[in-house]
Amino acid sequence: MFDCGKNAVRGRFVLLRHTYPVSQSGTDHWDLMLESPGGDLLTWRLLALPEPFDQGASLRLPAERLPNHRLQYLEYEGPISGGRGAVRRAEAGRFAAQWTGDRCQPPSPIVGSSGSGQAPDASAAPQSAMSLAAVSQPHWEVRLTGATLSARLAIPSVPVGVPVELVVHQWHWRC
Repeated sequence: MFDCGKNAVRGRFVLLRHTYPVSQSGTDHWDLMLESPGGDLLTWRLLALPEPFDQGASLRLPAERLPNHRLQYLEYEGPISGGRGAVRRAEAGRFAAQWTGDRCQPPSPIVGSSGSGQAPDASAAPQSAMSLAAVSQPHWEVRLTGATLSARLAIPSVPVGVPVELVVHQWHWRC
């Protein structure tokens, strides 16, 4: 259930591995989905996940804001209609976010806690796609806490279809 306070929000999130069969065009990626006040999921496409790290230097993680998805994806795993591949849940849990600007806006997505108990394959996360980062524009500071992943991210609020860089402050898998 989504909850919004003064410049702060709490809700559910899910991180899905979206794969395509060899016979289809499409790039395998991660879908990061965050529950929104509108009753759907704000969604970001991530081509890679960062290597695990605790506090210290931050990394920029390229992403693209996708159209909102249905809440069913919080629980769904399996084929996607229209031959658009399949999704497998890597993490699911709760998030807390704080807006750094002067007014509260709908949040832009982040990352989560696991039902599978296993971390996604780190080999799918080339370090070259990331660089040291700092955040200067208004954004959401998001904390994800789950069974196997804890993460802190800064997410700029951008329109659907706009490439953006999420700033990752912490990404830690617990075994």
